Amino acid sequence: MRPMDRIADSVELAKKMGFEAMCAPSMEVLPGEDEAFSRLDSLLKPGVVAVVSSVSAADQLKRRYGDDLAKRFEGVETVAIGPITAERLAKAGIRASSVPEDYSSEGVVDSLGDGIGGRTVLLLRSDRGRAVLPEGLAAKGAVVEDLPVYRLKEYGLSNALLHLEMMIKHGALDSMAFTSPSSAEMFLSRIEGKFGKEKARELMSDVCIAAIGSPTASKIEEMGYTVRIVPEESTFEAMLEAVRSAFDLRYRIRRTGAPPAASAVEGVALTRSACSSRGPAGRRW
Repeated sequence: MRPMDRIADSVELAKKMGFEAMCAPSMEVLPGEDEAFSRLDSLLKPGVVAVVSSVSAADQLKRRYGDDLAKRFEGVETVAIGPITAERLAKAGIRASSVPEDYSSEGVVDSLGDGIGGRTVLLLRSDRGRAVLPEGLAAKGAVVEDLPVYRLKEYGLSNALLHLEMMIKHGALDSMAFTSPSSAEMFLSRIEGKFGKEKARELMSDVCIAAIGSPTASKIEEMGYTVRIVPEESTFEAMLEAVRSAFDLRYRIRRTGAPPAASAVEGVALTRSACSSRGPAGRRW
């Protein structure tokens, strides 16, 4: 499940990694309201901290300010939530001052530390951002400005989504990868509405669920589903690599009766026996 504007790149990467990939749009990314950008304009000045929470946030900043973006951020301490976001900012002329070790809201709070007290922190993110970031920074004494530079709208029904539901119904899906708490909640709520909670959980018990990070995993488990794969690094590519490692492990166990060296699953949290496999060349997610 991916935002509409990220599907093509996501499918291409998955196919390069040997998966038979299918993708359904979960959310549509829309520009933030003018009010949010007007507030941002008034607050951008040397010495403030700006946390760019996603690639989508970086894209919306570039869309809004164009070639003036780098100039507007001169003297601003820019924190990118992850390396992919940092790369996108760099393409727009902004060098991220830092990237947390843990690519999450919790990681941002920890990385900024107690020295953030008294400073103004601009949160450039979606209108569905979790409370942990502003609350965590405020608890450290920061003056927090939450600025939704983009909005997320549920994409709604699509042929791809219907096909995905049928794949799950007929037990034809090996693994499903979720990239955010909101997309996971949207999809799981939808199949619960279609099949009923008990049946939905039964159907998904045969699917090896992967979550991009702990916030997404927590949301899925909160809804009563089991997450079997969480990569150590919270990026889309790392999540796919974790799924591939899990499936390769299961395939090798079937063929040899013993797991490969521990390095095959290094950095991956998973329940090994839970993931079914069609072999290295036949994975579906």
